[in-house]
Amino acid sequence: SIDVEGFEFEVLKGIDFSKYRFRIIVIEVRKPEEIRQFLEKYDYKCLTKTSEMNYLFSHKDYMDDYLKLMLLRESKISTKNIGSKEYEN
Repeated sequence: SIDVEGFEFEVLKGIDFSKYRFRIIVIEVRKPEEIRQFLEKYDYKCLTKTSEMNYLFSHKDYMDDYLKLMLLRESKISTKNIGSKEYEN
């Protein structure tokens, strides 16, 4: 997670992406288009905006894992109360 009050681009430029590959990067972004374009050069895609200024990026090699996890999470949320009294009300 990167929250450096406007210096996120400088922090990202300091990372050796040929040496490090992150599954997920969450960034508080002030200039989302600039960050998106920079990370796409290293095969990261923006998956979602999690709040007003926070964006979640995933590397292409891990994107399927993230999406499968989200689908599993959604299926558990939507079925967890089926058959319970509170669901029937």
